[in-house]
Amino acid sequence: MKNFQQNLQKLEATDTQVLGVSMDSPFANRAFADQIGVTFPLLSDWGGEVTHSTVYTWTNTRPRVA
Repeated sequence: MKNFQQNLQKLEATDTQVLGVSMDSPFANRAFADQIGVTFPLLSDWGGEVTHSTVYTWTNTRPRVA
């Protein structure tokens, strides 16, 4: 995420919208964003419906293709 933040202006200059998605609560996302200095939106997928419907998710430390 820090890499996206560091390159945010370059990405936005190419008409790219940066979003983060996490299964954490909105409150946890805000605390995390504040802690690492992220200014782009972090979306909360509380319960994981969107995350689990994507093709690529992480299980423990290994990727899993759905």
